[in-house]
Amino acid sequence: MAYSEFGCRVEANASEGTDHGTAGPVFVAGAPVKGGFYADEPSLTDLDDGDLKAANDFRDVYHTLLVHTVGADPVPSVGAGRTDLGFS
Repeated sequence: MAYSEFGCRVEANASEGTDHGTAGPVFVAGAPVKGGFYADEPSLTDLDDGDLKAANDFRDVYHTLLVHTVGADPVPSVGAGRTDLGFS
């Protein structure tokens, strides 16, 4: 799994680059992974103070990996009530 909380803002800054944002991609690879996209594409117009809105909570990604790949109880790490994303 490759995850980073570092996303990029949609609009360019004064230097014609992008600043740090809030939402970024998560990549999960390996034999038990069912390939595909597990969220809708982010909107480039419906933003949260200039940032993309995350479609999945990162704790749900960790929950899914802990249960299906590691075989561990996810509650101590990510809390109760998380959603299984179904990718493994």
